Amino acid sequence: YSYQIQLGALPSRESARREWVRIERRHPDLVQNQNQTIVPVVLNAEMGKVFRLRTGPINKIKTARSLCRKFKSAGQDCFVVKFENPS
Repeated sequence: YSYQIQLGALPSRESARREWVRIERRHPDLVQNQNQTIVPVVLNAEMGKVFRLRTGPINKIKTARSLCRKFKSAGQDCFVVKFENPS
C-alpha cells in the first residue's frame, strides 16, 4: 500500500483548490515536493458530494504519520488514508 494525508473535505472542487493554495502559503515547508489530489465523493443523498483534499502518495505509513503530525503541530488538521488510485 501507499498512503495519502487528507487535509480537508470541501463542498466544491474550487474550494478544495483554494484550500490547497492556503495550505501552500501557510506551510510551504510541509507541502514542497507533495502532490495535491482532489477526490470527489458522494456521501449520501442528504449530504451530497464533497471534495477530499489530499496530498501524497507516500510509500511508508510511518512517513505519512510523521508528516501528518507536523501538519497538526502547525495547526492544520489531517489524517492518514490509504491511497485510492483514481485509474
